[in-house]
Order: sequence, then structure tokens, then C-alpha cells
Amino acid sequence: MIITKKLLLAIMLVESNLNPNAIGDEGKAYGILQIHLPYLQDANELSIRGGGKYYTHDDMFNQLYAINVFFLYMERYATEERLGRKPTQEDIARIHNGGLHGWRRKSTEKYWEKVQVELAILN
Repeated sequence: MIITKKLLLAIMLVESNLNPNAIGDEGKAYGILQIHLPYLQDANELSIRGGGKYYTHDDMFNQLYAINVFFLYMERYATEERLGRKPTQEDIARIHNGGLHGWRRKSTEKYWEKVQVELAILN
């Protein structure tokens, strides 16, 4: 799995315009990466199994914790074993936006387009 700093930054720009205190989706998404509770719960399962921290939804206002949760989620779902090939940046962005099957959901295509615009600006 290749998550570059630019990809992570582009996702954060799309999600919150780099606002760690952002609240979206009618109060359901928190922080710089706009993490929803089910996403957090999936990441926590992996973290706890590995002896790591249990994160609360309020922890997602902490940029470092939100990034850790993002990486845990991707470690769980953006894998070659799940996708049948090496995950791309597009896969990672669309999984972040649309959940574990987000990489193949039509509804995440526009989100990927937004991330691509930010990536182009960052280059």
C-alpha cells in the first residue's frame, strides 16, 4: 500500500480544508479526515488486536490520532489480498470515502476526482 504525504494531504484538503475541528455529515464526521464512527470502530479493532490505542470519536479532532486511524483502516481494507492487486492511490481515496468496498462504488468516483484536483495542485 502506497500512501504518500501528498495523497494524505489531498484527502485532508478535500475532507476538511485542513481544519482539525471540522464536523460534517450532520454531526457524524469528525476532524481533519472527517472520520465516521463505523470507520473508527473498524480501525480500533485492528489497533486493539495489535496492542495499540483505543480511539474515541472525539479523538478524531486530534490530527495525529486521525491520521493513525486512517492508516489502520487502510491497513485493514486497502490490501492486495482484498483487492486482488496492489492498491492504488485511487483505491485508497475511494476506500476512505466509501468504506471497505468504496474502491468499486460508483458513488466514490466524484470524490476521487476532487482528490485528483488537489494532487495536481500539490505537484
